[in-house]
Amino acid sequence: MTLKTIDAQYYGDETRWFVGVVESVNDPLKQGRVRVRIFGVHSANISDIPASALPWAQVVAPITQAGTSGVNGTPVGLKASAQVFGMFLDGKHSQIPLVIGSIPKVDGPAPNPHHTGWSGVARPGQPPILTGDALHNSGGRSVAAMTFKGGSNPEKVYNVLEEGFRIDMGLKNSRELAAGFVGNFMSESGSNLNYLVHNTSGKAPGALGIAQWRGNRYHNLMKYAAGEGAALEDATTLGGTKTGTKIPSLKIQAAFVLHEISGGDGYETSNFNREIRTQPTAKLAGSAVEAWYERHQTALRNKPFETRYRNFDIKKRVDDAQRIYSSFAHRNRQEAQ
Repeated sequence: MTLKTIDAQYYGDETRWFVGVVESVNDPLKQGRVRVRIFGVHSANISDIPASALPWAQVVAPITQAGTSGVNGTPVGLKASAQVFGMFLDGKHSQIPLVIGSIPKVDGPAPNPHHTGWSGVARPGQPPILTGDALHNSGGRSVAAMTFKGGSNPEKVYNVLEEGFRIDMGLKNSRELAAGFVGNFMSESGSNLNYLVHNTSGKAPGALGIAQWRGNRYHNLMKYAAGEGAALEDATTLGGTKTGTKIPSLKIQAAFVLHEISGGDGYETSNFNREIRTQPTAKLAGSAVEAWYERHQTALRNKPFETRYRNFDIKKRVDDAQRIYSSFAHRNRQEAQ
């Protein structure tokens, strides 16, 4: 690593955070560096990116360590398969990772060391397929510990998400983010968040639940529900006709949103950390969730907010996010301080 590659204008404005899994701690320089397979950046398929091709990440050491080459030795206690959190020192280039700390997790009974807990092998350019305990045990509180109360489905989901952002992630903009997600879910599954709704169009099994999860994301939701031992219900069309496809409860779906963006899935975690988590207002959060979590109007994803807001679908999501914030944010303001 040379100083020329570090962002000389760095003041935190272009910070990019990451979550990943340690694959090697055998630093030949004995500086405590680790090789990390980073969710959303490195394929889970070792045929695409072998461990030897992963960059060495510096590790923040405590001040009790000397911090100089030849004296520091191996200052960290990280082990292979540890889940870690960090940032890129070169911002958008994302080539110089710095590990700040570890995130406790529970490995499944038979983790695959070649895929660092990912038991599915992803195709190039596709997210890893997560299964079983490796999917379910990605950190955070249990579903049973989550607050699930409110006078409506939007309020219940808002409370689960706000609490997760505030308590589990330590985010000061927890209310804004929760409103941004719920505002989007109102466009996906109706104004009262019909958690049973099933859109059967497109590739089977279609889109289901409050976020209208499809493909691998729906299958990951079901595996997460299985890990919680959750009961399943019959999904229905908008007309109320049962489709024969199963879906978990509203609370499980709300909890899965937190799971999906906080280590449960590489792409969603990366998108959340890079594009959503720092949004300061409910409107901007609503716009970012549409662009990077729901990915509905993909042609407008990188356009300025003012341009995106002129689109009817995005405007509705943003306005609903603001209404959710105005309705519910004051109710836990004192608790969040």
